[in-house]
Amino acid sequence: MANEVNYMIKVVKLVTGETLVTNVASGSVPNTTILNDPHLIVPAANSSIALMPWIPYSCDQEGQVSINNSNILTVMEAVEPLKEEFTSKNSVPMSEFAPDMEGIPETNLRTEDLEEASKGPSGNSTAGIAG
Repeated sequence: MANEVNYMIKVVKLVTGETLVTNVASGSVPNTTILNDPHLIVPAANSSIALMPWIPYSCDQEGQVSINNSNILTVMEAVEPLKEEFTSKNSVPMSEFAPDMEGIPETNLRTEDLEEASKGPSGNSTAGIAG
């Protein structure tokens, strides 16, 4: 099978300031990265986060997006709780969002849990969600 792609769940910080969780692979076109099923990480109630489709009104919600590397600030390993949430597809359907973004349903992920998961054995942050 030619051009087999191996995806890894990563946190991607874009130059726009958006933080995504997505499956990432190098693009077949030079200087591009493939984002598969990208979701925007948004703050929600009670210090939690929600995962929302990155480009909410497109017809291809679970497809691949090829993005020029100049639009990416950094790509980091996602912490395990975030990987599990993303893998379970526990994202929020766009129909549940209020236009003013109030009432975003919360997930089971608390920001303090994600921060704790990003600390190494010494208690120092080794990876995290750029915010």
